Amino acid sequence: MSNRTDALPLTAPMLERHYKEVASFQEARARLAHRLSKGLVIGLCISMLGNLGQAWSIVSLLPLEKLVPVYFVIRPDGTIDSSPTLSTLPATTDQAVIRAALWEYVTEREGYSYDTARYRWDIVSGMSDVATRASYQQWFQGNNPQSPQVTIGKNGLVTVQAISVAMIGPNVAQVRFERVYTTGQSNPITTTWTATLQFEQINAIPVAQRLNNPAGVVVTSYQVEEDTAP
Repeated sequence: MSNRTDALPLTAPMLERHYKEVASFQEARARLAHRLSKGLVIGLCISMLGNLGQAWSIVSLLPLEKLVPVYFVIRPDGTIDSSPTLSTLPATTDQAVIRAALWEYVTEREGYSYDTARYRWDIVSGMSDVATRASYQQWFQGNNPQSPQVTIGKNGLVTVQAISVAMIGPNVAQVRFERVYTTGQSNPITTTWTATLQFEQINAIPVAQRLNNPAGVVVTSYQVEEDTAP
């Protein structure tokens, strides 16, 4: 049996050429991997910038979290001016907005009907400070014999008509009004009353209350007396 093989002997130049080809192939693959990695990083950065742009666009379309009332003033010549704050309104307009809020308070506190009782409770409670709110709610609750829920009930109705709203001191107002009580088929009973209110204006009130009380008026003291007997 012959021990002869067909393999060619590897010479030094052949080995050197082979190693160079292997090294060149590895370098080429390394460069390709580096380019791919760099491209992926650039693509990721572009994608992140695009996502940030879309997020900003979405946020810019969201509604404002803070409700800012705008006051409109009709001037004697018929032109209209507007202001986002009471402080920049003319003094007479500022006082008019406060008077309107105080009149709203008296109307909801002194008037009564069974179907609007809850609404009146919410308005008066929201426009009162802690002590005034507690006193009002204790009086209004059904377990109090003097509550309108007991004295007027489901069939009675009390409406309030304004006579005057006057500022008699710093943050002190006096409201005179007629109270008309109607029940069943009986004739309405009209009496005249005077309410004295102490109040303050605050900026930090809930958004829902700002809709009914744009001036931010909070009543800190409330007293009412009848002027005439029924």
